[in-house]
Amino acid sequence: DDRHKPEPFTSLIRCVNTTYDGEFAFEVRDVWVNPELRGQRMGCAMMLHAFVHYSSKQFKNGIVYVPQGMPGADAFFQKVGFRRQVQERLPGRIRRHMYSLWVLRNVHHHVGRLEEIMQHYRGKE
Repeated sequence: DDRHKPEPFTSLIRCVNTTYDGEFAFEVRDVWVNPELRGQRMGCAMMLHAFVHYSSKQFKNGIVYVPQGMPGADAFFQKVGFRRQVQERLPGRIRRHMYSLWVLRNVHHHVGRLEEIMQHYRGKE
């Protein structure tokens, strides 16, 4: 019975290259943190790594599609700097039924903000 085995990973993030508004962007496809480790800023640490990586590659923006009805995911992406886009204003080619599009503009500006979040968390330990 695999239900009682420990998870083999502590966390996972998967991003792909794409374009948004005519510029190179990264799309966050998956973010997962082991339930036992949630609340320890593991997701923020992974996003910081992604922001640093894509910023060094001169990417300007990041996007993520969040399934509707996931307030925890919405709050997480808002905390790390993404902003929800109004679906009616989106071109049809990037609209996805039952998903909200979140966009991070100027990824390099958000590296310092996430570093501050991580530093603040480390100060509480």
